[in-house]
Amino acid sequence: MKARSIVPQPIHPFPARMASELALEKVLALSPNSNILDPMMGSGTVPRVAVDHRHRCFGFDTDPLAVLMAKVWTTSLEISQLRHIADEVVLQAKHISK
Repeated sequence: MKARSIVPQPIHPFPARMASELALEKVLALSPNSNILDPMMGSGTVPRVAVDHRHRCFGFDTDPLAVLMAKVWTTSLEISQLRHIADEVVLQAKHISK
Protein backbone atom coordinates (compact mmCIF):
# COMPACT_ATOMS: atom_id res chain seq x y z
CA MET A 1 0.00 0.00 0.00
CA LYS A 2 1.39 3.41 -0.98
CA ALA A 3 1.86 6.01 1.79
CA ARG A 4 -0.36 9.06 1.53
CA SER A 5 1.51 12.25 0.74
CA ILE A 6 0.73 15.30 2.81
CA VAL A 7 1.03 18.77 1.31
CA PRO A 8 3.26 20.85 3.63
CA GLN A 9 1.79 24.09 4.90
CA PRO A 10 3.90 27.23 4.42
CA ILE A 11 5.59 28.78 7.45
CA HIS A 12 5.39 32.37 6.18
CA PRO A 13 3.40 34.31 3.56
CA PHE A 14 6.39 34.59 1.23
CA PRO A 15 5.65 36.58 -1.96
CA ALA A 16 5.38 34.51 -5.16
CA ARG A 17 5.39 31.28 -3.14
CA MET A 18 5.18 28.08 -5.18
CA ALA A 19 2.06 26.03 -4.60
CA SER A 20 2.96 23.01 -2.47
CA GLU A 21 0.56 20.86 -4.49
CA LEU A 22 2.53 21.58 -7.69
CA ALA A 23 5.87 20.75 -6.06
CA LEU A 24 4.42 17.56 -4.58
CA GLU A 25 3.04 16.43 -7.93
CA LYS A 26 6.43 16.88 -9.66
CA VAL A 27 8.44 15.28 -6.83
CA LEU A 28 6.15 12.23 -6.69
CA ALA A 29 6.81 11.67 -10.41
CA LEU A 30 10.58 11.29 -9.82
CA SER A 31 12.52 8.07 -9.38
CA PRO A 32 13.34 7.18 -5.77
CA ASN A 33 16.36 8.96 -4.25
CA SER A 34 16.58 11.56 -7.01
CA ASN A 35 18.79 14.64 -6.86
CA ILE A 36 16.89 17.90 -7.29
CA LEU A 37 18.32 21.34 -8.04
CA ASP A 38 16.23 24.40 -7.17
CA PRO A 39 18.28 27.47 -8.17
CA MET A 40 15.60 29.95 -7.03
CA MET A 41 14.20 28.12 -4.02
CA GLY A 42 12.42 31.07 -2.43
CA SER A 43 10.97 29.98 0.91
CA GLY A 44 11.88 26.34 0.25
CA THR A 45 8.74 24.62 -1.01
CA VAL A 46 10.61 22.27 -3.38
CA PRO A 47 13.36 21.39 -0.86
CA ARG A 48 10.74 20.70 1.81
CA VAL A 49 8.70 18.39 -0.42
CA ALA A 50 11.90 16.70 -1.65
CA VAL A 51 13.15 16.04 1.89
CA ASP A 52 9.73 14.69 2.91
CA HIS A 53 10.01 12.13 0.10
CA ARG A 54 13.65 11.15 0.72
CA HIS A 55 15.21 12.92 -2.22
CA ARG A 56 18.37 15.03 -2.10
CA CYS A 57 17.72 18.66 -2.90
CA PHE A 58 20.16 21.48 -3.48
CA GLY A 59 18.56 24.90 -3.30
CA PHE A 60 19.92 28.41 -3.65
CA ASP A 61 18.52 31.91 -3.35
CA THR A 62 19.90 35.44 -3.03
CA ASP A 63 17.23 36.59 -0.56
CA PRO A 64 18.51 36.10 3.02
CA LEU A 65 14.95 35.78 4.39
CA ALA A 66 14.17 33.08 1.83
CA VAL A 67 17.32 31.16 2.75
CA LEU A 68 16.48 31.37 6.46
CA MET A 69 12.91 30.17 5.91
CA ALA A 70 14.05 27.30 3.71
CA LYS A 71 16.61 26.27 6.31
CA VAL A 72 14.02 26.31 9.09
CA TRP A 73 11.46 24.46 6.97
CA THR A 74 13.84 21.65 5.99
CA THR A 75 15.84 21.13 9.20
CA SER A 76 14.74 18.09 11.19
CA LEU A 77 14.44 18.34 14.95
CA GLU A 78 15.16 15.79 17.61
CA ILE A 79 12.06 15.80 19.82
CA SER A 80 14.08 14.88 22.94
CA GLN A 81 16.44 17.81 22.33
CA LEU A 82 13.49 20.15 21.78
CA ARG A 83 11.89 19.01 25.06
CA HIS A 84 15.16 19.53 26.92
CA ILE A 85 15.51 23.08 25.58
CA ALA A 86 11.86 23.82 26.40
CA ASP A 87 12.38 22.59 29.98
CA GLU A 88 15.38 24.88 30.34
CA VAL A 89 13.42 27.87 29.03
CA VAL A 90 10.63 27.18 31.53
CA LEU A 91 13.17 26.96 34.39
CA GLN A 92 14.76 30.26 33.36
CA ALA A 93 11.34 31.90 33.10
CA LYS A 94 10.43 30.73 36.60
CA HIS A 95 13.62 32.30 37.99
CA ILE A 96 12.90 35.58 36.21
CA SER A 97 9.37 35.81 37.62
CA LYS A 98 10.54 35.42 41.26
